[in-house]
Amino acid sequence: EQPGHKEAHQAAEEAEPSVAVVYHCADNSRGQRGENPICPLEFGLDDAPAIEALLNAHPDPVMVKDIPRPPTEDLDEKISIAEALFKEGILMVHGDQKLSQSINNKM
Repeated sequence: EQPGHKEAHQAAEEAEPSVAVVYHCADNSRGQRGENPICPLEFGLDDAPAIEALLNAHPDPVMVKDIPRPPTEDLDEKISIAEALFKEGILMVHGDQKLSQSINNKM
C-alpha cells in the first residue's frame, strides 16, 4: 500500500436521523491538512448500503449495478451516488473509457 493512500481515501460514515453523511479529507494534501473546510456529503438513508459497499470495496473494483440500494435497486440512484463520491476524489472509475469521460465531462 502506498504511503498516504489510506489517509487520502479515508472516509467516515455517520448516520443522522434522516441522512447518511460522508466526511473525508481527500481535498487536503499532506502539506495543507486542515486548510480546506470539511464539507461533508449528505445522502438519503436508503443510500447508506451503497455508500458502505463502495467505500469498503477498495482495493477491489465493484460494478455500480451490483452495489446494494434497497428498496428500489434503482440504477440511476446508484450512478448518482458513485458520481458524487467520484467528484469528491474518494472513488476511482476503472474500465470503460467512455464512462470515465462521461463522468469527467459532468464535473
